[in-house]
Amino acid sequence: MKLKSNQLAPELADDLGALALVAVELPKFRDGRAFSTARELRERFKFTGEVRATGHIIPDQYLFLTRVGVDTVEVPADRAGPAWEHALAEISVAYQPAQDDAQPLSLLRRHVGKQA
Repeated sequence: MKLKSNQLAPELADDLGALALVAVELPKFRDGRAFSTARELRERFKFTGEVRATGHIIPDQYLFLTRVGVDTVEVPADRAGPAWEHALAEISVAYQPAQDDAQPLSLLRRHVGKQA
């Protein structure tokens, strides 16, 4: 099932149990609604299937999409390359909790403070 950028996650709520894949669309790189939709699918609706991002996505968004619960990013073959591979490793510190396993900086600070 593909959600256009103007469609909300609750529109699929009744059907999520029967879906293995939900694609969220980014019509322009500056349209962040797909980020919110992916996170809502994971957190509010506990969707465990694949969440795929499609559309106009730039490498800078790759890591952030994975942090909100996106499993795969559809990249046109003519745009794939080292920039996409580098994008996942470029930022190593998170400032807030998300769907991934990264420990937010605030929790790391508390842990370090207890050891001092």
